[in-house]
Amino acid sequence: MDYEMLADYFQGVELSDEPIPLTSWSTIVNPQLFINSHLNILRNKNRNDRQYSLHLERLIKLKNLLETGELQDNFKMKRILVLDIETTGFLKDDGSIVEIGIVELNLDTGEVTEIYDSVCREEMLRQRHRDGWIFKNSSLTVEEVRNAPSFVKVKQEVQNIINRYPLGATAFNNKFDFDFLKNRGITFLRELPCPMKIATPICNIPFANGKGTKWPNVEEAYAHFFPDVEYKELHRGLDDAKHEAQIVYELYKMGHFKID
Repeated sequence: MDYEMLADYFQGVELSDEPIPLTSWSTIVNPQLFINSHLNILRNKNRNDRQYSLHLERLIKLKNLLETGELQDNFKMKRILVLDIETTGFLKDDGSIVEIGIVELNLDTGEVTEIYDSVCREEMLRQRHRDGWIFKNSSLTVEEVRNAPSFVKVKQEVQNIINRYPLGATAFNNKFDFDFLKNRGITFLRELPCPMKIATPICNIPFANGKGTKWPNVEEAYAHFFPDVEYKELHRGLDDAKHEAQIVYELYKMGHFKID
């Protein structure tokens, strides 16, 4: 295992009243013992501030992953997650999450693997959400959402998946997807760069008024990297995530999308 990569999780985190210098993972003979010792430090301090709580949670996740062995595989294979959510509107406008799609992207091979695909129903869903943008611009229906699994169930399934990918996750528009999910209590071991923002100067699409360069949407970015492939964005979680992963891989091959 490349323990140097795991070191990212400990950079700049205070484990006591004074920052503890990071020991290189490559010099650690027993990483599980190392994690357990740091867990004991945190528990003995018994502090309740947010920083300590987050770090304790992160250490516990890493400990569990090391014990399953899946952490090692995902590190070696350079596997990351690309996710896409569909909502009834913006977070600031009280939008509701109605679908989540997740794929695994192998950065060594470019292989994209379907991991998760589910419509979901939040308790907050109300009559006003029937007129959501997603129901007018995709094949998703209000009835599908009404009969979908509760978000509480889906949330745990998604969190379990995220916890298995220590190299991290991304979404085409990171801020949109991640802000929604974090608002609902989902945590990320590592948030990778935003493909949309990275692709902006590469696609170089001007605003309608000709002043400046706009953020490309998924269709525009896909057309830039795959000009000979006809593609229409479906605005469905899994299909969008698969095409977004292909864009991420192109950016990675070009050296623009970095995981280090």
